[in-house]
Amino acid sequence: MKNLELTSSYASDLKNDPIVYNWLLSIDASVNTQRNYLQAIKAFCEFTEKTPDELIQEAEQEVKYGLLMKQRHIKTYFTDF
Repeated sequence: MKNLELTSSYASDLKNDPIVYNWLLSIDASVNTQRNYLQAIKAFCEFTEKTPDELIQEAEQEVKYGLLMKQRHIKTYFTDF
């Protein structure tokens, strides 16, 4: 697994990630809510040692394989997180 250096600048970089940026735009969150969400995403990415893009790619691949939710990595990540 990739070892990410997730510093406060990483949370700021997350906001510039196209996936995260578009998601934040779509939910029309306040600045404080955006900051809280970015901190949570940062912590989750650190826990999984994956970027948002890697998490989405993994989830999409598992959907393509027809895995049930209880068989997907995301369930384990959320449970353990």
